[in-house]
Amino acid sequence: MRTYDITIGDKLYSIEVKAVGSTSASVLVNGKQLTIGIAAIKEKFTPSQSKAPTVSVTPQMKAPVVASASSSGDNEIAAPIPGKILKLHVKVGDSVKAGTSLLTLEAMKMENEIKTNSDGTVTKLHVAVGDNVSQGQSLVELG
Repeated sequence: MRTYDITIGDKLYSIEVKAVGSTSASVLVNGKQLTIGIAAIKEKFTPSQSKAPTVSVTPQMKAPVVASASSSGDNEIAAPIPGKILKLHVKVGDSVKAGTSLLTLEAMKMENEIKTNSDGTVTKLHVAVGDNVSQGQSLVELG
């Protein structure tokens, strides 16, 4: 895992590379989890080099987010980041498996798919399309 401080224009970004595959990388950008596509790696980068590689991230990219159960309840899915609810993919009574997309949350002009990390049945929806939510706010309860 490597961390880079990159300035684009006059804005500083702290980028932590979690994992790199042949076509994508998992990174944290200023604390937000993203998966970015890699077209090609032109040269190998080692920490001893003085110049870091350039990575382009476009605002149209969708970052998958897996929501964990919150500390307030074992079966409660909380917002991992603040944002606006764009779509609900489930309704009360739906059975879901781990990895099922529950809703789409827009944050900083990026669409984030909020997925469950466990199996269950949707027992309550705490949000509706258009709602603004805070980080840690309850979104969905599973039974």
